[in-house]
Amino acid sequence: PGVQVPEHISTGDRIRVNVEERKFLSRA
Repeated sequence: PGVQVPEHISTGDRIRVNVEERKFLSRA
């Protein structure tokens, strides 16, 4: 499963986390 992002986190942070997760997955 991916990173669970709490609802209270803003959309901007959510997008940033998604980008970081993509980088990590692309490295794997």
